[in-house]
Amino acid sequence: MSETLDLVDASDDVPDAHSPRDAATGGDDIDWWGMLTDPGFLSNPYPDLARIREMGAVHLDPVSGIYFVTRSREFSAMAKTPDMGRDTRFWADGWNSPRNRQRDPDTYELFKEFQPQMINANAPDHRRTRSVYDKAFRPGDMTRYLPMMEDECRKLLDALPEGEPFDFMTALANPLPHRISLRLFDIPAEMDETIAKWIAALSWVGNIVMTPEQKREAASAQRDFKAWVRGHLAERSADPGNGLIAISLAAAATGAMNEDETLNNVAMLISGSRTTLTLLGNGMLTLLRNPAQFEKLRANRGLMRTAIEEMLRYEPGSSIIPRAAVNDFQCGATRIPAGALAIGLVGAINRDPERFDNPDVFDITRNPNHHSAFGGGPHICIGKALARMATQIAFNMLMDRPKRSTRARAAAVAAGTRVMAQVALAAAPEINWWGMLTDPAYLANPHAELRRIRELGPVHRDEFTGIYFVLGHSEFRQMAMAPEMGRDTRLWTNGWSRPGSQESDPVSYCLFSEFHRQMVNADPPDHRRMRDVYEKAFRPGQMAQLVPMIQAECQQLVDALPVDAPVDFMTAFANHLPLRVSRNLFGIPADMDEQLAIWNAALIKIGDIMMPSEQKRDALDALRAYKAYLKGHLESCRDRAGDSFIGLAAAALADGTMDEEETLNNLLGLVSGNETTVTLLGNGLLALLRNPAELHKLRSNPDLMRPAIEEMLRYEPSINFILRVAIQDYRCGDVVIPAGSLAIGLVGAINRDPARFQGPDVFDIARQPNAQSIFGGGPHVCIGAALARLEAQTAFAALLERFPRIELAGEPVWWADRTNQRGLETLPLKFG
Repeated sequence: MSETLDLVDASDDVPDAHSPRDAATGGDDIDWWGMLTDPGFLSNPYPDLARIREMGAVHLDPVSGIYFVTRSREFSAMAKTPDMGRDTRFWADGWNSPRNRQRDPDTYELFKEFQPQMINANAPDHRRTRSVYDKAFRPGDMTRYLPMMEDECRKLLDALPEGEPFDFMTALANPLPHRISLRLFDIPAEMDETIAKWIAALSWVGNIVMTPEQKREAASAQRDFKAWVRGHLAERSADPGNGLIAISLAAAATGAMNEDETLNNVAMLISGSRTTLTLLGNGMLTLLRNPAQFEKLRANRGLMRTAIEEMLRYEPGSSIIPRAAVNDFQCGATRIPAGALAIGLVGAINRDPERFDNPDVFDITRNPNHHSAFGGGPHICIGKALARMATQIAFNMLMDRPKRSTRARAAAVAAGTRVMAQVALAAAPEINWWGMLTDPAYLANPHAELRRIRELGPVHRDEFTGIYFVLGHSEFRQMAMAPEMGRDTRLWTNGWSRPGSQESDPVSYCLFSEFHRQMVNADPPDHRRMRDVYEKAFRPGQMAQLVPMIQAECQQLVDALPVDAPVDFMTAFANHLPLRVSRNLFGIPADMDEQLAIWNAALIKIGDIMMPSEQKRDALDALRAYKAYLKGHLESCRDRAGDSFIGLAAAALADGTMDEEETLNNLLGLVSGNETTVTLLGNGLLALLRNPAELHKLRSNPDLMRPAIEEMLRYEPSINFILRVAIQDYRCGDVVIPAGSLAIGLVGAINRDPARFQGPDVFDIARQPNAQSIFGGGPHVCIGAALARLEAQTAFAALLERFPRIELAGEPVWWADRTNQRGLETLPLKFG
């Protein structure tokens, strides 16, 4: 019964910031959609919300045209004014707009069917439909259901294991509100599970992002739910009793609501238990994290009502409350024009220091407590009294249990609550994929988490995105070689080339479409056609001819390293060597080093999980500038290229093997694709320094250099992801990856799979064989693998020969904002 709204379809991104709207409005430098969908923000949004609230009360997102309200006074005014309503058909860019009706009929049909209910209506329809149920949901009338609520709570508490850990969400917080809602409408217990599944599918409608699969599931659940409600009302019409069933039937019979309104409102009231669910979970976790307040409540149960209000304020269950402007509305210093959508950010509003003293302190005696967890104005949550009452019953009955037993359970409750928050984002138990993969702590040391997940199974599907994650060595190798799995991301159903993406997010579409046509993104026969141009030149035998050039570049960099003085190895050596080798291969002059490094830094973000709009624009600008430079360079070298690397490109263009776009993109990929070697040098040297016995072994026996490099690649891989797209359905282990799906090999897990490697967490430079997977596998195995190995072998040989002593001079820093490349930002060393 909380006020939520689907804002963005995951198959149809928000408009780009370069739309005409942006030039007129400007806006704060806030990546709203990256922030609001970031699992890290969802688990603790308050630092970001405080920062944004301090910047102002109302913010316009120039990307979507949506206004965000972060302060209590402005939100309260917006919630009460008749100029701001809940009928999202007034939202000019919403699901009901002519453009969206035509572009995404599935979303339109879902929301059209979902629309006729009180929470989506404006006056007079809102008052007409709400008045049917308003009196029944008042606190005094709700007391008639107290015995039923206590009985349901007692059953659940009696089922708890004595003295054993339990998941609070599964055991109490999820089932209690659900059972209460069903009993209010005289629904038999045998329907609990079926209706719970429908409610779970419908809960996606309240999310910021909905995938096409979630929309289909929600639409199916809505149809099935309404059909069942129709049958249930018909069945009870002969004996409706005197409760909510009788109220609903009377409203339908008298014309107070039509059939669609009746069915939608009954379904909404049955399914609107998530407010109480989150209140129970968030409230219990907050008490456990504030033990002094918990003990105060135990000692004085008279504080229960104010304690629940503080739980609602401190950790609100709803993140957003939307309003659509019926007329222009002055919200603080900002005018919200008619047709715009405005969103109240409840976490910011509820901790507004202008409204609340010490807003970040949890104080169960806080009174008054004008929080906004239930919204406000005419659309304030109709079920608020029910949520408060159910929570009071649950906490009182839980604390009435023996104190020692309750404390034992409480320790388990905290873990269970966190786990359930994660399960809401991922299909696999206890895996919060996007929180994990973007967590700086994980990026610095992912191996413990990857080990835990791999032990759960070699292949996992993330329900939030539909992406498959592969962690087993055998499963990945087979997938990499399977013709059913390719690299052409245009085949990814939810990817950048999906229908409508060119209009909805032109920067992303331009970036990926202009970057796409190169061998690493192609499937047969185009992949083989382009790769054949360069493959022979990149074979190990041909690479041997480059040894003098690589040694010369190494020597210059080694000679410049200071002795007995701290130096950052990354900026002094590792960042430079691969770039210099790459530009030498293609005849690019040394005075371009700085510019190439700038372009490379912008383009490397293309491989990340999330790219803010600013990074997309930077990458697109770099891509176009890079290709323009390479086009001129190719033309200037054409007459004297011979059989050099640039000559291979010129010849392929001249004889039609590749067109100009393919030629330039492949050149760009080969010139800029040296980050794997950069990270190999840093990660590898750090692994040696942290395993001094292995470093000593390598100094004593230089013949171990080749297996040592392979072990560096395995032990601390330079990349986190290797992508494949299902061309056809493909069975990966016991999991079928359907055509059009994206699968990601998690290299850190694959390279430490104990089914393939003995002692996988041990760094052993003599390990042979060493089937590490950092370069991928199958037809798309990295074409530059031999070059990366040769550079690393040459570099480590030069460093170990020159310096008898190499030691850490400080704590290394891993890149925290690169989710695909896993490498060091700084590696402070001292050479002697």
